[in-house]
Amino acid sequence: MNNLTLKKNPLIYTFWVLAGLTFTWRVFEQDSLNLIFTPLLSLILIYDYHRKIADDQALYFSFFFCMLGDIMTISSDFYYFTSGLIAYWGASILFYFTLNRELEVPFRTAIKKPSFFLPFLIYGLSLSLTCAMGLAVYWHKKTTPTLHFAKGLVILSVTASLIGINRFYLKNSLVYGVETLLYAPSLFYIFMYFKTKTQRAL
Repeated sequence: MNNLTLKKNPLIYTFWVLAGLTFTWRVFEQDSLNLIFTPLLSLILIYDYHRKIADDQALYFSFFFCMLGDIMTISSDFYYFTSGLIAYWGASILFYFTLNRELEVPFRTAIKKPSFFLPFLIYGLSLSLTCAMGLAVYWHKKTTPTLHFAKGLVILSVTASLIGINRFYLKNSLVYGVETLLYAPSLFYIFMYFKTKTQRAL
């Protein structure tokens, strides 16, 4: 993202301002404000995509699952938190199938290539298969959109790990805020994949 992007698109500027506010509310444990601001991050990107491109339904459904996860993981209740993780898992599955469409050959053929298999060898150990798919597709195609998706998924996998560690072990308010600092860029990069993969002029 650069200054030109902000000048052309005030919605993106609003997205980053809201990310900063969400970080503040999370650090100070303002759960009621988190319930309002956190889902807005996904909603802004959905709206911006819809008004300019609206070609791929996968963005709507995957970001909807992200919003559900955002809301449910704010709660300290174990069952709500677990439901939120399931919602994120649903988004992850949709991201995986979206990446699968990037392949020019069947997956079982692509996985035989060392450059494609390596990310699965590394990330498969940590069960981040969607992240592995993102890196594999990028190394296979080396396009700007797939680079955006890979970046977003790598950051998202780190965020997910941090969320689990913080909820079950650390329970630290500052770390809770750091989750937002990572989560917002992950959403943005995934959004940029959907936005830049078409050739339509914006």
